[in-house]
Amino acid sequence: MNNNCDIVDNDPPIRVLYIISRFELGGAEIYAFELSRFLDGYIEAGVASVLGNDKSDLGQNLTKNARSRGVKIFSGVNLPWKFGGFLISAFKLRQTIKDFNPDLIHLNTEVPEFSYVLCALIDKSIKRIPVIRTIHNTVLWSQWDRLGTWCERKLNDIPVVYVSDAVQRNFKKWRNKCGLSDVANAAIVYNPISIPYIRKTLANQRIMEQGEIRLLFAGRFEHQKGCDLLADILKYTTVPADKKLTLQIYGEGSEYQLLEALRENPPQGWNINISPPVSDLVEQLPEFDILLFPSRFEGYGRMAAEAVLSGIPVVAFRLQVLMEIFPTNYPWITESPETEVAGFAKKLSDLLTSLDQVQPAVDNARNLLKEKLDQEKVTIANLKSYKSAIKTTNLK
Repeated sequence: MNNNCDIVDNDPPIRVLYIISRFELGGAEIYAFELSRFLDGYIEAGVASVLGNDKSDLGQNLTKNARSRGVKIFSGVNLPWKFGGFLISAFKLRQTIKDFNPDLIHLNTEVPEFSYVLCALIDKSIKRIPVIRTIHNTVLWSQWDRLGTWCERKLNDIPVVYVSDAVQRNFKKWRNKCGLSDVANAAIVYNPISIPYIRKTLANQRIMEQGEIRLLFAGRFEHQKGCDLLADILKYTTVPADKKLTLQIYGEGSEYQLLEALRENPPQGWNINISPPVSDLVEQLPEFDILLFPSRFEGYGRMAAEAVLSGIPVVAFRLQVLMEIFPTNYPWITESPETEVAGFAKKLSDLLTSLDQVQPAVDNARNLLKEKLDQEKVTIANLKSYKSAIKTTNLK
């Protein structure tokens, strides 16, 4: 433990139960496991999924290290959400809470929040356990507005952590839409990120002598991530005559067929590969030269932050959250995704021809973000939020 952290001196570990949607490689899921690792020694952690188990390869990779640190893993239900899974998940969560006996419950995203609300209605004693919520996105309950409003009113006064200022601003608008005032006990705490390898030199021998440039797109194949924009982005991008471009795509989702069609018939000069999600992507990042990040909205933009910290440039749209984690003069940001696909392609085209000149901008962005996401700062901020949530509940 850090002896300079006066809020934790001589305090026993806090038993924290993180509740996530499923054991997959989403930002909220990675956040819960990373936070349990950052706070190891300060907390005794359990991680419970609302839906499914960790029997898949991805699930096993996600939970293996956590189990080795003593983190308790609890599976959810395998019944589809729309066919009664939501109700059974609430009963399953109730039993998980009883078994783990936490000092604090940490909710992550809408599905776990809804399951918790139902659980607390089934067993009112659950409400005596302190709870904290992390709000991960700028768009909430996009397809379930009425259900989300009902759920938000049930969660009304529970303390909140925002993963960015952009999330805080949009959450306040959501609360106002629900007829609620701002949450009194709230804080902005950026996601913990650990980077194992850093790309020290962008313009390496492979690029400068062999002319091979490796680009990456990784994320859910859904509207939010902008994967449907990739075809036009690539079409409008000018491919340097002396370069070979390979785009590696990692992910899965409802828009897979759009990307498969792009892979089968790519624009001239492009070679495209599509693979399922991989658990060690953060370790692979320095092997790529550019990250394509065409998301329409994000609460935090973890993939973009990981790329910056790994030492590779990111081409992206001007999202609120990226303006928080990137320098104000970051050179590869364009305007909104609805109107500036050609602008995105222009930024990418310029970058492809200047990889030997952009190292100062890459280093500056990495150093600034590294300071903002300092592990000690993140650890202390989260512990303060936990202790505040427990104290607030105990005073009621």
